[in-house]
Amino acid sequence: MAEKGGKLTIVDVMKDMGGAGVGIPVATEMKRRSYALHPIAEGLAAGRAKAAGLDLYFQGTVDWRAKPFTLDAAKVLAKIFPRESDRALGRVVCSMGSPIHLEELFGLAAIGLGIPLINRSDFWGSATRSSARPDLVLAIDEIDACAMREYLGPDAKIAVVGNHAVRPEPIEIPPAVKEQQDRLLGRFGTLILFAGGGDYTTAELKLLKECLAKTPGAWALVPRLHPKWVNTPKPGSEETYGEEWRRILADLGDRITNISSPDGDAVAAACHVTVSGFSTLMTTALDHGRIAIALDTPETRASFKSQTKIFEEYPLIRAGIVPKISAPTDLSAWLGGREPPASVVHRFLKPLDVATAADAIENAARS
Repeated sequence: MAEKGGKLTIVDVMKDMGGAGVGIPVATEMKRRSYALHPIAEGLAAGRAKAAGLDLYFQGTVDWRAKPFTLDAAKVLAKIFPRESDRALGRVVCSMGSPIHLEELFGLAAIGLGIPLINRSDFWGSATRSSARPDLVLAIDEIDACAMREYLGPDAKIAVVGNHAVRPEPIEIPPAVKEQQDRLLGRFGTLILFAGGGDYTTAELKLLKECLAKTPGAWALVPRLHPKWVNTPKPGSEETYGEEWRRILADLGDRITNISSPDGDAVAAACHVTVSGFSTLMTTALDHGRIAIALDTPETRASFKSQTKIFEEYPLIRAGIVPKISAPTDLSAWLGGREPPASVVHRFLKPLDVATAADAIENAARS
């Protein structure tokens, strides 16, 4: 626990949308408590952090692989924590992006300098992405906590703080999104959101197309593809991933549509069904009383296992909340509204408790 009268100094490192989703609320709470806060962000988290009023100590590029940059994490931490007494009141808190970058560098540097390290999950098993062994993991639920104990050992320090993708209040669909939703519902009876991004997305789209070919009715598909991947060249091809995915979907014609919104959560709330391999938007859909369907391909399983080390399939499949589709299947039963009971969903999906997370960070200590 922090020394009496001492003021904690927090270095908070986040990357991309998941990292921002959990990182910004927790960082904002630490700022409210008057901790000395040094946010460091890259990827899509940087813009969101600044928009939320966080004064970034350092901002990296949107995609460090396409636009590399250098930062000596150990030197940065040594500057912020020059004395042993500073490090005793220091904390390094890292979200877990994929592929991991600054969060890994700062985690390893924290360990080298003897500063307590807290790794923060934004998705089941995401805290396995760093090779830096944390002093504490902030887990989203008991499923995540059990996975981390399996990965780190039974004595690992875990605090269950809730899931940033679960909201304490219902999502309010903005008027601009509602207007687009109403216009589409004038033509289609069911709106299906596909959320994807990663080289495994190609296999998922092919499986989804085969499912839709078996699915009658007036449905429309709303693809929401991760902006980090859309313009990424596909190895061995003249196409980007986005060009390939658009080509795969092209023969669906006017069944392919769009809901324009910077907020993916609002789109998931506006659509009847969210289909993906393992997107956070599946959680958003379930939390809003919508249906989520998990696409299960060998490519999806391999990527999920690579990214989480523990899980081989979307964790809520086993809980009976999300159906798994592994072969071409008529989706009519789910498009008609066969959703899991809210009581079952909310047994697993609980909102992020920023006060509990901040308390855990304050009380963290070197193992």
